[in-house]
Amino acid sequence: MKDSLLIFSLFCISLVTLAQEKAKFKKQEYWVKSIAPSAFPILDNVYTQGTYFKIAPNILLAEKNLKRDFFNIKGFIKNQENNDLKIYVDIQTIDLIKQVQDSTFDNQTRKYYPTAKVYFKVNIAYEVKIKNQVLWRNDYVASENIHYTNGKGSFIQYEKDATSEFGDQIENIADIALKKIQEQLNQKVGYYLQDSKETFFWLTNKEHPEYSQMLAFENEMNSQLSAVNYERGLNRMQLLVHLGYLESLLTKYQSSKENEKIRFIVANNLAQAYFLLEDKTKGLYYADLLIKNGFRESYGFELINKYKNLEVLAGKTRTHGNRFGELSKLGYKLQQEEALQKEEAKQAFFEKIARDESDWEQEKVIRSNQIEQFKINWFKLIDSSSFQNNADILHKVIQNLGGASTLKGIEKIHTTSQYKFEDSNIPVFEDKWSLAFTNFLLKKRMPDNYLFVINNVEAWKHDDRVRGEKWKKISTSEYTENIDKLLPIYLLTGIRFDLWNKLEQQTERFINDKLCWHLSFTEKEMSSQNRIIPKQEYHFYFDKTDYSLVSTETIFFEDGKKISKERKIFTDYRETSALNNGKLPHRIQYQVEDYFGESFFEEIIEKVEINSGFSNRIFIKEVYIGGFK
Repeated sequence: MKDSLLIFSLFCISLVTLAQEKAKFKKQEYWVKSIAPSAFPILDNVYTQGTYFKIAPNILLAEKNLKRDFFNIKGFIKNQENNDLKIYVDIQTIDLIKQVQDSTFDNQTRKYYPTAKVYFKVNIAYEVKIKNQVLWRNDYVASENIHYTNGKGSFIQYEKDATSEFGDQIENIADIALKKIQEQLNQKVGYYLQDSKETFFWLTNKEHPEYSQMLAFENEMNSQLSAVNYERGLNRMQLLVHLGYLESLLTKYQSSKENEKIRFIVANNLAQAYFLLEDKTKGLYYADLLIKNGFRESYGFELINKYKNLEVLAGKTRTHGNRFGELSKLGYKLQQEEALQKEEAKQAFFEKIARDESDWEQEKVIRSNQIEQFKINWFKLIDSSSFQNNADILHKVIQNLGGASTLKGIEKIHTTSQYKFEDSNIPVFEDKWSLAFTNFLLKKRMPDNYLFVINNVEAWKHDDRVRGEKWKKISTSEYTENIDKLLPIYLLTGIRFDLWNKLEQQTERFINDKLCWHLSFTEKEMSSQNRIIPKQEYHFYFDKTDYSLVSTETIFFEDGKKISKERKIFTDYRETSALNNGKLPHRIQYQVEDYFGESFFEEIIEKVEINSGFSNRIFIKEVYIGGFK
C-alpha cells in the first residue's frame, strides 16, 4: 500500500514538472482605446467650463484677452456665458525679483546683442468649483523669467516698482504661468483620449494540460480587444468564467521555482484583464503577485506605475463611455446656436440700418422744417419789430446794429478769436464760419483740434483727444440746441433773437456800472414724477443808453436742481462798416460756476469778416478733405 502511494505521488510530481517544462509562451501586444478620466467622478456628466479672473490693481492685464485664451480643458467645451464647471483665478502677484545681464546672438548680423534676463515672482491662486462645491484649490507660486531687450542694443536697468516699463512682458509672464496652470488642470480635471499598449502572454505548446482552456481565454480576449473603442470596453460577464479559471490555476500551481513561468503568465493576464475592467484592487493584487513571483518582475512594476493613478468608480465604467460623442453633439448644437445668433444679429443689423435710414429721413424732414421755421421767425422779427414782444427795446437794439435791412443782408461771417485763461499759458485759438441757415463750422485749436460742424441737416463733431472714433454724429437734441448758430448775427453779438418773443422784462439792474434793461426766460420740462421743473434759464442785460448787450447769464438745471452757471460780459464795442457803422463787441469775459468751482477766462476777437469772399468751399477745405466721413 505504501509503495502504491509513493508511486502515485511521484507520478503527480512528474506531471507538474512536465507542465512546468512545457510552459512555453509568446508575448502579444494590443493597442487599447480608452478615456483617461478626471480625478473627480462628479464631472463625468459635466461638459462645459468657463474661467473667471480677478486681477490685482497694479497688474496691467486685459481680462478680456485672458478669458479668450484660457482655459482650454481637455474633454470640456469652453463656454464663458453658460457653463457648469467654473474655474476662478486670482492673479495676486507678478513682481520683478531681479535681472541679469545677458546677450543673444543674431545669426543674420553675426553679432551679439545685450539683453536682460528678467526674473519675476508669480503668485496665482485658483480653484475649481461646480454648483458652489469646491473640487480643488491650489496656489501656483513660482519664479518665471524672460529675455528682454529695448531694441537699441543696450542693457536696461529697471527699478523693482517700475512694472509698467515692461508692457507686453508682464502679459508674457502671465501667459507662461497660466499655460502651466492649464497643464495642472488638465491632469487633475481633464478627460482625454488615449491608446495604451497592453501586453498579454499566451501558451504556445499544445501538450500543456492547460493549453485548451488558455486558448479559449486567448480567443475571447482577441475577440473583445478587437472590438474595444472609446465608448465600449471589455464585457465583464463574458470574461467571468475565464477569470475564475485563471485564478484557480494560481492555487493549482503553488509558488515554486518550477511553477514560476505558468504563474507569471496567469498573474500578468489577470492583472491586465482586471485593470482593463477597472477593478483596480484586483489589478494591483495580481500585479504585486507578479512581482513576488520573481520571474520578469519588471512587468509587475510597470503595471503598478501605469495604473496606480487610475480613477475608478464602483459599478460604473469611467475609461469608456459616450462623453466625447456627447461633446461632439453639444459642440454641433452650440455651433448651430452660434450660427443662428450670428444670422439673427446680422438680420438685426440690417434691420437697424433700415430703421436708421427711415428714422434719418424723418429726422431730415424735421430738421429742415426747424431751419425753415427758424428762418421765417428771424425775418418776421426783423420786418415787424414794432409788433414783437418788448418792441421798443428790440427796435433800439436793431438800430444799434445797423438797422433791419443791414441785418437781413448778412449772409455769412467769419471770426477769429484768442482765449486767455487764468493760471494757464496754453494758447487756444478759435475760428467760426457761418452761412445763414445752411452751414456752421467751429474750429478750435487747443492745441489739439476740435471741430463742430452743421451742414444743413447734418451735424458732426470731431475731437483729436478722443481715442477711437474721432468723428461723432451729434444727437437730435444737441442739433436743436445749436441751430441758433446758423444765424450769423448771433455769433457776432451773443443776442438770442430766436428767444426774443419768449423774454420777459424784469427789474432794471446795474451790470458792469451800467444801468441795464433785464430780459429773461426760463425753459421748463416735465420730470419723471410728472412735475414741471426748470431746465435752462436765460438772462440778457442791455445798456439803457445805447442798447448794446452788456451781459448774458445762462443757468443750467438737472432734475430741477441748479448744476452750473455761465456769465458773459461784452466789452470793447467797435463800429463796423459792414453793419452801417453798427457796433460789435471785440472782448468777452467769461465766468463759469460748476461742480469744479469757479473759473474765469477771456475771449479776444481779433478778426471779424462779414459777407467776405468765402462760400461752401470753406467747409470742403476744413472738413471734408482728410477725415470727415
